[in-house]
Amino acid sequence: MPRRVQTYPLQLPLKSLSLGLRPLLPGISEAKNLKWKEELNKAADRYHEIGAWVAVVFNLVFSLNDYFVIQEEWFRFFVFRAGVSAATLITLLIWRHYRFPSAYMIFVPYVLICIENAYMWSFMEVVDFRTHTLAYMAIYIGAAMLIVWQYYFSVAVVILSTLANVAFLKTHSQLTLEEIMTNGGILVGSVACFSVLLIQTRYRLNKREIIARLQLAESKKILQEQKEIIEENHRDITDSIRYAEKIQHSMLPNPDLLNEMVDESFVFFKPRDIVSGDFYWFYDSGKHLIVAAVDCTGHGVPGALMSMLGHSLLSRAVVDNHETDPAKILDFMRHGVIQSLRPNGTEAASGGMDMSICVINREAGTLHFAGAFNPLLMVRNGEVTQISADRMPVGAYPGKDHLCFSTTEIKIEPGDGFYMYSDGFTDQFGGPKNRKFGSKQLRELLSKVYHYPMHRQNEMIQHQFKNWKGSEEQLDDVVMIGFKVQ
Repeated sequence: MPRRVQTYPLQLPLKSLSLGLRPLLPGISEAKNLKWKEELNKAADRYHEIGAWVAVVFNLVFSLNDYFVIQEEWFRFFVFRAGVSAATLITLLIWRHYRFPSAYMIFVPYVLICIENAYMWSFMEVVDFRTHTLAYMAIYIGAAMLIVWQYYFSVAVVILSTLANVAFLKTHSQLTLEEIMTNGGILVGSVACFSVLLIQTRYRLNKREIIARLQLAESKKILQEQKEIIEENHRDITDSIRYAEKIQHSMLPNPDLLNEMVDESFVFFKPRDIVSGDFYWFYDSGKHLIVAAVDCTGHGVPGALMSMLGHSLLSRAVVDNHETDPAKILDFMRHGVIQSLRPNGTEAASGGMDMSICVINREAGTLHFAGAFNPLLMVRNGEVTQISADRMPVGAYPGKDHLCFSTTEIKIEPGDGFYMYSDGFTDQFGGPKNRKFGSKQLRELLSKVYHYPMHRQNEMIQHQFKNWKGSEEQLDDVVMIGFKVQ
């Protein structure tokens, strides 16, 4: 396998990306500046309107209870209740028209009902006084369930209620202070004070819930914006890579052309990503046919960029310089890679390519092979032979930069099959034990399919690769070239 180097994502000038780099969660102060007061007021309006209607209706309904509990004072109490309900209804209708803060609207029935109960309390004897204590406490508890406002409104209600009780009890009640306090006064006062705490706690919980909800909504909005930005950038990058794919494919020769140059052939080319670091190349000069399978360092965009360099160097060596010695072609390419990745004498960047190259001399009936790590497989009479490559890449390789590649000459016999491939095939994990396919299994596969026509071999090899890979991810680009020459 080509030596893998750490690669980094392209640093593209994505103008819109900066728009999405805001904090995901605004602070509480920002949420306050946004909408929390408005949202809290809306919630309070709903609760207070319900509370006002409850006061209008149930305040009159409870006059029936007055009739059975203290019948002699029933009418007096009914008139008071009717007045409170009427005042509440008028306040509610005015609020619905002018929409002033609903805290002031609900304050009216709350205070009036407390004063109403203080008034009724002052006419009761000890037994009724104790019984009415429960109804009085229910007012404060019910208010704590429906009212959302600042604590000072609650304090004002408790103060006014206390003053009303003092005034009415002093004016109408025959009970002593001790009787008043022991038969409900202390209990009602405690519940009234506790209701201040309950309403304030509810106010703060509502406030926190609204702020948290606004923060969540804001974070979702920002995440959605960033998601759209990322998706747009991804589409832009993908479109660019798709265009690069078209360019890369336009540089690859049509595999059918190789069939016109040899008796039979196939090309199995399977990039791991959209663009590939592997590529195949062939050229027919008349006397010589040059075939190459190249595996560049990396895959995807980095590998594709390296493949452009490899394609250019191959063309210069063979087409421009008319070089037909595969070893010298590799030497030329290695020099070109090193110079390209080490401009102005600087330290060479890691990168290069592993490859195999065959030069077929039609007149002499010979095949000359040279390889950089990647070997050549020859099948003759059903026996698979591996022609080894030099153990160095087309690129910088410490300790071996001064060495030259070597050429192996093979006398072609009728029926010989030759196979060039990248390590993306043999290094693919899969199978029942999730292991590499391996060179040995590839040689066994070729010995089985060798007798079939090349196009059928291609189908069988691709089928075997697909079955072996199964659900595993393809690890690397794959290129394989098979051909027969008479």
